[in-house]
Amino acid sequence: YPVSTDSVLPILENILQMNGAVMVRNGALYKILPAADLKGMALKPSVGQGQAKMRAGQGVQIVPLKYISAVEMKKILESFTSKTEQIRIDPGRNLMILSGSYQKINNLLQTIKMFDVDWLSGMSFGLIPLKFTDAKTLTDELKNILGDGDASPLGNMIKLIPVERLGAVMVISQQPRYIDEARRLIAQFDQGSDKSPDRRLYVHHLKNGKAENIASILQSIFGNEVAATESAGPLSNSDPLLRSNVRSPTTTGIDLKNSNADREAALTKDQPTLAADDPAAAQSEGTKPGGGAASTATIIADPDNNAILVMASPKDYQKIKATITRLDVAPKQVMIEATIAEVQLSDNLSYGVRWFFNGSTGGGRPYQGGLGSPLPDSVGGDGFALGLFNSLNDLKVFFDILENESSVKFLSAPQIMVIDNQTASFRVGDQIPIVTRSSQSTTDPNAPIVSEVQFRDTGTLLQITPRINEGGMVTIEVSQEVSTPGSAPAIGGG
Repeated sequence: YPVSTDSVLPILENILQMNGAVMVRNGALYKILPAADLKGMALKPSVGQGQAKMRAGQGVQIVPLKYISAVEMKKILESFTSKTEQIRIDPGRNLMILSGSYQKINNLLQTIKMFDVDWLSGMSFGLIPLKFTDAKTLTDELKNILGDGDASPLGNMIKLIPVERLGAVMVISQQPRYIDEARRLIAQFDQGSDKSPDRRLYVHHLKNGKAENIASILQSIFGNEVAATESAGPLSNSDPLLRSNVRSPTTTGIDLKNSNADREAALTKDQPTLAADDPAAAQSEGTKPGGGAASTATIIADPDNNAILVMASPKDYQKIKATITRLDVAPKQVMIEATIAEVQLSDNLSYGVRWFFNGSTGGGRPYQGGLGSPLPDSVGGDGFALGLFNSLNDLKVFFDILENESSVKFLSAPQIMVIDNQTASFRVGDQIPIVTRSSQSTTDPNAPIVSEVQFRDTGTLLQITPRINEGGMVTIEVSQEVSTPGSAPAIGGG
C-alpha cells in the first residue's frame, strides 16, 4: 500500500527508535543520532498546551497547568509513558516539562487537556449550620448511612465535610438537588432541646495532660474574663455584648445531686461563665429586666476518664477548645542518671575533692586532663561530692581517680525519667523517730509521760528539678542534703 507523505517521517522515526537511534531537527534538516547522545544535547523548548507542529524528531515542551496540580498530573501521565519519554515537574510554578519524540509529546498533551479542567465549575456547594449536634459527630453518622467512597452507590457524588469552627456541615455535589436532600436529612438528625438551643455539652478527651490541671487553668482564664466584664461599671444598652448579664452556671448546668458532697463542691467551685458573643445568643437565653440574658460556659473535669466536660454555645466552645489543644501537649522529659558516693577525705584528699583536682595538693598530677572538662563548681570539699558531668565517661574517670587516692563507697546509682519542671528525689538512708514534745500531768505524780514523735528522713538526700526552654536547653536545679542521725534521746527518763 502507498504511504502518505505525512506518514513517512513518523514511520522512519519508529524504525530508528527500534534500533536505538533518534531524529533531531536542525533547521531544515534532521540529524540521526544514537539515543545515548541525546542526553547531552540542549533542545529548544516549546511552551504551552498546543500541539507541536513537528511531525517527527525529538523535542522539549513546557506545559503550564491551570487547575490540576503538577504532582498529581505526573502520577497520571506516568502510566502512559515509556523509558524514551521523560516527565519533570516544577511544583512551585505548577509546570510540567515533557521531553521525547513529538509524537509521544502530542499524545501526552491530549491527556493533559482532558484532566486540566475546572472541576469546581460544575459543582454545587452548601454550608448547613447546626443547632444542636456536633458537626463531626453528625457527619460520621451520615457517612455510615449514605456510605463513603467506592462502597457507596452514590460513590463520590456527594461529599460531607464537618466545619467544627463554624458548627456547620459543608455539602459538595455535582447535583444541586443532592444539596437539598442533604439539608433535609441533616435537619432530621440535628435534634436537641429547645430550652437552651445555643448551649451544648461537649466532651473533650485529653491525650497528654491531666483533666484537673487543665480544667483549673481554663477556669482561671475564662473566669478572669467574666470578672472583667462584671467590674466594667455601668453598662450601655447599645452593645448586646455589654448588656449581657452573667448567670450562675449551676442554674442550667449539669445536675450533680447524685454525687457526694465533696465532689459536688469541687466540681461547681469557681465555674467560669462567658458573656454572649452576639445578640442571637443573648436573646436565645431569654431576657431579664435591665438587659439581656447571657450564655454561660461550664467547665468540669472528669478525672476517671481524663476528660474535660464543657457546657457552652458552639462559639464559646471554639475558644475553649483552642485553648485545650494548646495546653494538651506531651510534656518534655529528661533522663537523669545519678551516682551517689561517699569519699573518705584523708591524705591527699584531706582538703577536699575540689582542692585535690585543682592542683594545690594534687599539682603536677595528670588527673585533670583525663576529665576532659573543668571540674564542676558544685564539687565541694566535704565528704559528699556533688557534680554535673557532660558524659558518663567523665564520671567514670572521676571515680577511678578517687579510688586510687582514697576509699570510695557507692551508695546508690538511680536512673529516673523526670518531667519538665517537676522534682525528682533520691534518698539513701532511713527514717528515724524524733521526739518533738513530751508532757506529763502535774496533778498526778504517777501519770505517764506522753511524747509526740515525728519521723525525719536522714542520710543522703538529692533533689533535682530540670527546666527545658524552647530551644531544648536543660537547666537543672540541684539540692543536696547529708544528715547523720545522732544518739537516740531518752524518753520519760529511761
